[in-house]
Amino acid sequence: MKLESLSSGPRGVEQTDAPHGGDAGCGTMATNGMRKIKLKEVCERITVGHVGPMADKYTSEGVPFLHSQNITPFQLNLDDIKFIPQEFHQKLSKSALRAGDVAVVRTGYPGTACVIPDSFKELNCADLVVITPAKDLNPSYLAAIFNSAWGMASVAGNLVGVAQQHFNIGAARELEVQLPPRKAQDRIAGILSAYDELMENSQRRIQILEAIARALYREWFVHFRR
Repeated sequence: MKLESLSSGPRGVEQTDAPHGGDAGCGTMATNGMRKIKLKEVCERITVGHVGPMADKYTSEGVPFLHSQNITPFQLNLDDIKFIPQEFHQKLSKSALRAGDVAVVRTGYPGTACVIPDSFKELNCADLVVITPAKDLNPSYLAAIFNSAWGMASVAGNLVGVAQQHFNIGAARELEVQLPPRKAQDRIAGILSAYDELMENSQRRIQILEAIARALYREWFVHFRR
């Protein structure tokens, strides 16, 4: 399903400025309820994960510690996940993740985003943009914006750095998006979630069929010849 238009309002709808004397933090309101806002206006927190040396901090068990490679579009990849001790996790309270936060990749594949599920008691991260949406913003809708072609292009246009470009929290806070009413966000997020689940189930079935095919090949053409 294409997501390019999630953050661009319907064609033909003109954006109108907020009424004179209105709250500047409410963004620009369109006649259909769409608002042009900056992320900082609808988020409780936009911060960055821990940045610094980590080689001597990892442990075999403890608090899961996410990196860029653990963030894929719309879901976590827990392969090769790292752990840190509880004491270090407590020191990194600023980068602690909570269920419903949106984690966004800064370097490598900047803009890739997923929502943190509620299956973790504690979670921390390194070098990720961490966003805690306010009540007017559906986390899954925000992740869909970042993962869309528009979102990736917008992030790419705001990268900084020379040796290794990255998406910083200043650019994230100032990023302007078109935001429909919360009920519309919830409907869109629900549709996308259903499609994502369907694709995930299809991929699992493909993996099962591939495993069956390999087993049949070994049975017919390897074991049979012995």
